[in-house]
Amino acid sequence: MSYADELLALAKVSSSNPSDAENRRRVSTAYYAVFHLIVEEALVLINPLREPVADNLGRRVPTHTGLKSLAAGFVAQAGQKTVPRPKQWAEANYDGDPSPELVELATKFVSLHSFRERADYDLGTPVPLLDVQNQVDHAGDVFDLVRVKGVPTRDWRLFLVSVMLLGRKG
Repeated sequence: MSYADELLALAKVSSSNPSDAENRRRVSTAYYAVFHLIVEEALVLINPLREPVADNLGRRVPTHTGLKSLAAGFVAQAGQKTVPRPKQWAEANYDGDPSPELVELATKFVSLHSFRERADYDLGTPVPLLDVQNQVDHAGDVFDLVRVKGVPTRDWRLFLVSVMLLGRKG
């Protein structure tokens, strides 16, 4: 079981009457499960032999803000009629619309990131259990998109390369 899988399993665990701290921990853990899943998938692409030193270096490239910025480039704004893509992809002459699966993954990642920031830093606002469960479900959906349903190969490779190349810039 990978580190990301272990984190997702931890995020799914809830007591019968969870405290606010437990709810916040579950949201944070669900977010980190997805973050580490994406980073691990990127490492498999750029370091297929899984050289430990290269993996350790690669894990330090993506930042939370950089990955959120990249993912947000795929998230449609209310009323927008065209499928968005990050400006970096447009500048690289990407000649198509990203797949619905990649847009869904990016949308769920942005939601998780935003909710995780709220859970970790906005301690004055309670985190309702239903919202927590929705975020944990989003994390599970991302794992399914990556591992079961699959994101079309070209889009997924471009996204993962972007994670590694643009991870610090955002």
